[in-house]
Amino acid sequence: MYSLKQVISDLKKSGYCKYYSKYRSLIKSEYFFHPKGIHGILHTKRVLLFNLILAYYNTLSEEDIDILSTVAVYHDIGRKHDGSCTEHGIFSMEKINCLNCLIYMKKIMGF
Repeated sequence: MYSLKQVISDLKKSGYCKYYSKYRSLIKSEYFFHPKGIHGILHTKRVLLFNLILAYYNTLSEEDIDILSTVAVYHDIGRKHDGSCTEHGIFSMEKINCLNCLIYMKKIMGF
């Protein structure tokens, strides 16, 4: 059994905090239905941290860490309410596709 203090220390020593900083910066309040709700920003940051803890203790590759971190950041952005929902994963995927299209258009069109 590990204490949170030990886990955080291990992540810092191993350099995993760089992943947390990188992906935390992608969490935007405008992506969420209710940014301060139970499935909002703080929840997303916790999911990101827990994914990095799992990645560290399972010695995952950098590619797998990037996949887990991306999923952590965007997993709840499709929620339309904070209640039980079996479809928010699909809605999140649709929203990610829209975000990717907007980012691509901004790059090409220069806005």
